[in-house]
Amino acid sequence: MTNHLTDLEEIGLRAAARASKATGVPIRTHTDAAHRSGESHAVLLEDEGVNPGRVSFDHSDDSSDMDYFLSLVRRGYSLSMDHVHRGISPDFKPSFARRAECIKLLIDAGFADKIFLSSDSQLGGSLLPEETKNWREKIDPPDGMLFNTRKLIPYLKEMGVSNQQIHVITVENPKYFFTKTEAT
Repeated sequence: MTNHLTDLEEIGLRAAARASKATGVPIRTHTDAAHRSGESHAVLLEDEGVNPGRVSFDHSDDSSDMDYFLSLVRRGYSLSMDHVHRGISPDFKPSFARRAECIKLLIDAGFADKIFLSSDSQLGGSLLPEETKNWREKIDPPDGMLFNTRKLIPYLKEMGVSNQQIHVITVENPKYFFTKTEAT
């Protein structure tokens, strides 16, 4: 995926936009943050009349471009920071520390309400024998589904993120995002 949508991506995203508007269900879309693809997604979604507050761009932390992040959250979009664990591996950039720093910078800029934390991992893959795992399953978080609570959140707290800000990100944001409907 690049900053420009393929024809197939455009068809899928327009269908998601129309379904979201008809049902009130939010949209979570995979993006290639390193190439700022959320920007092209935003243009299309806005063209379809989707409320940015009903959209989350996944894999956002595969970039450390604060201008990119701020351009999206200022428009009302949410960012899913769901690859933070990948930054632990030297093969994946940005580093874990930089990914966490970007989360902290977004919070400091007043956008805790636009952040989601996740692990983008699968339980099934973690159960496979090591020799049969593919590359994606081999980079699952070191603590599995507990990576955020065991590693990321304590690290963010060490950086000065408050318990209230963590609560907003981990409880209030998902609650609002997945329960509020805006069917038209």
